[in-house]
Amino acid sequence: MGMLAAAPGLARAADYGRIDAFLVNCMDPRIVIASHRYMQAAGLAEGRYSQFVMAGGPLAVIADSFADWRKTFWDNLGATIQLHNIHRVVALSHRDCGAVRIAFGPEAVATPELETARHALLLGQFRQAVLAAHPTLTVETGIMALDGSVQAVV
Repeated sequence: MGMLAAAPGLARAADYGRIDAFLVNCMDPRIVIASHRYMQAAGLAEGRYSQFVMAGGPLAVIADSFADWRKTFWDNLGATIQLHNIHRVVALSHRDCGAVRIAFGPEAVATPELETARHALLLGQFRQAVLAAHPTLTVETGIMALDGSVQAVV
């Protein structure tokens, strides 16, 4: 049995190098490359952030339709904080998200204005939930268009 397996408390951020942030986003393959480019443009090259991916990304953490997934998200964020000593969460939802339609119905995103409002509401709730659980973290939220551009949501 390896040293870290025998003494998991020895695994600390220094063992993994410098990890600055935790990205949570959707599994939609249309945004995978754009998400990595966004993180690079934010000064976070690959290997400088941890990533958690699930249908709906940060919106699934809030949507009741995906309530069973919440524990996995919170456990993963807690492990990332412990292992990587991150101080920043980047949460990206995206346009034309099927998970949002599953959770809230097509009428919730029937127009660009309704879609923006729904994403902004859910991202705000996500930010509040993360800060309630981990008040020392910084939480950045945005809505990614399918062309890779991101509209910040504050």
